[in-house]
Amino acid sequence: MGMPSINIIFRELAKTFEQRNDNGIVALVLANNAGMNPKEYRPGDDLDSSIAKDAKTQIQFAMEGGREKPQKVICYFCQAEYADLDTVLDELDNVKFDYLTFGSELQEEQKTKVMKWIKETRESGKKIKAVLANAKADNEGIINYTTESVTVNGMEYKADNFCSRIAGILAGTPLTMSCTYTVLDDVESCTKLSKKEMDEKIDAGEFIVFRDGDYIRVARGINSLTTVSDTKTDDFKKIKMIDVMDHVSTDLTDTIKNNWLGQYPNNYDNKCLLLANCQEYLDGLVSRTILSSASIEIDIEGNKKYLESKNEDTVNMTEDQIKKALTGENVFLSSQMGILDAMENFNIDIVV
Repeated sequence: MGMPSINIIFRELAKTFEQRNDNGIVALVLANNAGMNPKEYRPGDDLDSSIAKDAKTQIQFAMEGGREKPQKVICYFCQAEYADLDTVLDELDNVKFDYLTFGSELQEEQKTKVMKWIKETRESGKKIKAVLANAKADNEGIINYTTESVTVNGMEYKADNFCSRIAGILAGTPLTMSCTYTVLDDVESCTKLSKKEMDEKIDAGEFIVFRDGDYIRVARGINSLTTVSDTKTDDFKKIKMIDVMDHVSTDLTDTIKNNWLGQYPNNYDNKCLLLANCQEYLDGLVSRTILSSASIEIDIEGNKKYLESKNEDTVNMTEDQIKKALTGENVFLSSQMGILDAMENFNIDIVV
């Protein structure tokens, strides 16, 4: 039997669906500051004087944001070389955040551990993501930042030391926008790449920045996913689409957990009330132009399978009877949503 469960499964048929809410939260893990308790900072906050200079730079990077500022940055302080990484990951299990990142280089085995933890945590229902340097994860929950170096205020920062800046950009991007072509005002220069090299990196699931005239910009808002399937199409490569999916999942889970789970008899009338509650939320996302359309209803097939597992004869039951049938402690719902993507590719035919 185990614990009560809330399983929200997002699939992509031929189109898509999903969504999100306020700007995100960055969880930033910093080495060489062992003994300090976790601290939260919001953009504009003064940083503690006890924090090392390099760590302050990383926090400031994360708070810088992009289109907008992140909601906040939660800082965790580790021993040198992240010796207590396991302890920090255990603590983060119970912390609400959107993007995890690190202020300095991880060893390969540590990076592998973080990627595995992100994947397992997402599969368990907590929709978090990580920004890591040179991490070929082939997963929508991992952003693989690979720009070799950038210069900020005359200082060079390798990829491992700039992931916090990228995490802040992503957490500060509203759900109605993508981070593609976001300008990094503080960056003076970056590793130069040809158009062909940039295309190849993007196709390989690499998140990069590039020079565009007077500006340094994000090239394309993509995660590390490169392998697509019937259930994970090309849209799952886009950070914007995954952010929307993750936030819908989180919002609906929180709503059900806080207002419905264990609090009502499981009959048809109460299922209809729950559907109305969820539909109202989805309609709000449509009105905010996060979704193009959205509907949610009782999953007839789910009800049918449940009834048959209890040796109920469904052959002569009408669809309405199956819909209204009692399903024990289980509630089966299905939803279809269309996520609005951002304008990124333009084709203009000019006749003169």
